[in-house]
Amino acid sequence: MGGNINTAVVGILAVGVGDCFAAVTGIKYGKHRWPGETKRTLEGSLGCWVSMILVGSFIGCDILNFRFIWMVTVVSVLEACTENVDNLILPIVGGTIMML
Repeated sequence: MGGNINTAVVGILAVGVGDCFAAVTGIKYGKHRWPGETKRTLEGSLGCWVSMILVGSFIGCDILNFRFIWMVTVVSVLEACTENVDNLILPIVGGTIMML
């Protein structure tokens, strides 16, 4: 896939991988909450970030590409900031970053 990954792949990485691993990691290992009134944890966000990098490298994404790293970082932080609409927002934002 190189530097060009399509929006469907970004959606799968963001929601199918990152969001799932964020939940599992946050529930199992989460101790440090993000500021504000949220149940989201820094450990969950790190799980989101790492899982998207690992799966992205496994499926052939150029994980050293600046846009890919930026997309993974923004999606990981955005996942922590959104509650109910993250399954809609994450692929849209991630796909937009990759299309820039």
